[in-house]
Amino acid sequence: MKKLLNAFEALFLIRAIETEGTVTKTSLPLIFETEWGHLGIIPCDGAEPTLKALGSARSFLKKYPQAKVAIACRTDTASTRDYSTFIIPYYWLS
Repeated sequence: MKKLLNAFEALFLIRAIETEGTVTKTSLPLIFETEWGHLGIIPCDGAEPTLKALGSARSFLKKYPQAKVAIACRTDTASTRDYSTFIIPYYWLS
């Protein structure tokens, strides 16, 4: 995934957007910006989102309140955390 992100960054298709977290700056690895708003995608290794992933999502949504965040985890079903945060199976991105 990291190599793919680096390739897209090299082509200027995406860029990381840093947002202010509660303790440090956080960075979402993949953000799409369209005329409808922003969509941030956060990868996660476990079946459930980590505290770090949820914190990154909160920080991003604080900066972009109208945005949506998808946290891609090792799960088979999609679910919602709230109006702006969704948990999706990571294989949906492949």
